[in-house]
Amino acid sequence: MNSKDINKSSNNTWLNGSPYHKVAIDDRGLLYGDSFFTTIKITDGRVEHWMLHSERLTESARRLGFPSLNLTQIYEELLAFIGLKSNTNKTSDGVVRLTITRGSGLRGYKAPENPQIQRILSWSTLSQNSTYDSGVSLSLCSTPPSINPMLAGIKHCNRLAEVLAAEEVPTDFFDGIMSHRNLV
Repeated sequence: MNSKDINKSSNNTWLNGSPYHKVAIDDRGLLYGDSFFTTIKITDGRVEHWMLHSERLTESARRLGFPSLNLTQIYEELLAFIGLKSNTNKTSDGVVRLTITRGSGLRGYKAPENPQIQRILSWSTLSQNSTYDSGVSLSLCSTPPSINPMLAGIKHCNRLAEVLAAEEVPTDFFDGIMSHRNLV
């Protein structure tokens, strides 16, 4: 589950390399969760662990049957976005969520033959709360995680189990833990 600390996002979002605040109502990421993401920590304006993120993106695209991604283009857009957000927010520390959707398509689950991939970047300020240094309180959720071996290891956008579990977490807790049998 995502921590409450990084869920405080601004309204500044980019779509395909430009400032934009709307996604098409027929975008498959919105309609079916036909999308995946990676959450990137930014420290002093630098992207942390880009190679690992690019590997995750490439593997997710491959396994979900997306076309190959232009990682050079994505990285250039990411750097431009970080530069703008760092100047706007007067801080160069934050978190960027990069979401890749298959774009708009006809009604139905079958993916379009030639999808128009959408790249969505959104920024969240990273809290400098030092109270986390001494630990946090976690809640055990009764909602089990959704377990599908075909999706294991992919940060896909079908997160309803996590949404339900987050509703169980008391406000004075940092986050929740989902478990099923011996799996956490």
